Amino acid sequence: RPIIASLNGEGARLVRESVSGLSAPAEDPGALAKAILTLYRMPEQERRQIGENGLAYYRAHFDHDMLIDELISHLEACSTKKGKL
Repeated sequence: RPIIASLNGEGARLVRESVSGLSAPAEDPGALAKAILTLYRMPEQERRQIGENGLAYYRAHFDHDMLIDELISHLEACSTKKGKL
């Protein structure tokens, strides 16, 4: 599903970067209403694609197993470096 986000900073950047929805600045009801209407007026195929973009971005960057593997790799690299000191 497409995302409608009302937030600032890193979260808003992720929504834009992933092309997974629309974001409005936090505490800006006018911008949020505009984002909702923009999404509502989009063709169904475009909304579907935005939702698929979000799922693909999640799988590429936030998948649990991938993150665990990455953490293990970092910990192994740290322990190898410490053993050489």
